Amino acid sequence: MTVHKLMQACDIFDSRLQMLGNLMAKAETQFAGEDRSLEDIMTARIAPDMLPFPYQIVFACNQPNGFAAWVMGEDAPETNAETMSWEELSAHITETRSRIEKCRAAQDPSHLEKIKTINLPGEMYLELNGDDYLADWLMPNFYFHVVTAYNLMRMKGVVIGKADYMQHLMPHVRQK
Repeated sequence: MTVHKLMQACDIFDSRLQMLGNLMAKAETQFAGEDRSLEDIMTARIAPDMLPFPYQIVFACNQPNGFAAWVMGEDAPETNAETMSWEELSAHITETRSRIEKCRAAQDPSHLEKIKTINLPGEMYLELNGDDYLADWLMPNFYFHVVTAYNLMRMKGVVIGKADYMQHLMPHVRQK
């Protein structure tokens, strides 16, 4: 994995987490003084076998936290989504973004060539090189949980749309 790929991953994680934090702030603003409640979002799930909203935020943060920990040779933080409030989830996003900045400063991807072992349920595991760990494990899991959190907020009445989700492209938008 090159320094360019490491920086690109940090940029993606950071900008999408910023967007996720912005979506949560919109929900908070929109629901202020209304009958709707943030608690409706906190308990929302898309299907009975899926975990509710707080888990989606924590699991989205787990991917960049795991990546940053791996880059810096540290242990990833463990977070209990079950007990987190709306404010704590927002703070968790902010803390994760700070960790990404520390990772960006490391700029030494040489140890990422080592094989990453990922434990799976049922006594199974994956072994992936750095590029595959990022492309095939971290990014798909990251986007899955970010999109699920977006969908849960939208399903519960937060007025957001694709422009809110794609705000990382705003610096590239031009007027004809």
